[in-house]
Amino acid sequence: GLCAEASASIEITDCNFVDNVADTGGGVYFTESLVEIYDANFISNSALRGAGVFGTKADITIGLSDFVANWAEGDVDDPTDDTVLMRGAGLVIDSADALVYDCNFVSNQSFGSGAGIYLQGQNETTVLNCLLQYNAAGRDGGGIATAVGATPSIRNCTFVHNLAGPSWLGGTDESGYGGALFAGNDSKCQVVDSIRWHNIGRFGMA
Repeated sequence: GLCAEASASIEITDCNFVDNVADTGGGVYFTESLVEIYDANFISNSALRGAGVFGTKADITIGLSDFVANWAEGDVDDPTDDTVLMRGAGLVIDSADALVYDCNFVSNQSFGSGAGIYLQGQNETTVLNCLLQYNAAGRDGGGIATAVGATPSIRNCTFVHNLAGPSWLGGTDESGYGGALFAGNDSKCQVVDSIRWHNIGRFGMA
């Protein structure tokens, strides 16, 4: 995929990121950068964290983009992967402020948390007018998971047919929190004017 670091300023427009594999940020990885992504497709990428996109400590805008069939998963040949929480098959935002708008997160799967989107660290990310559909996470947050002090605002979004805790993603009798959305570890998530419909989780459909 693509990597941007150390005060880089990039704009990605009308690009496709397909079948990329990495430890972190399968399609795109960036840190301490100014990043704008528009009209991009992230399809069938794989990583432990942020299979589609992983952004940390950056100024981020992502709009009009599709995240489809990405996997947050480990490498069966690397035993150390079992010690890492797999998260954010579509998108991970870590300790950064981001605007994510008019995006589709569809059929992403995570063996851990946040199949569509995973938000962590001190950030005030806004997720606006996005569709999260048919995503599945083994532990929590089929659509979105937030953690570690994140305070996102989710507005005018639709969560439909997302799933938390299925056995094929390592789900157990003690997992499956929040089919649509899970907020934990001192995160506070504000949800406004959003639709949650037919999501499934062992502990909380919403």
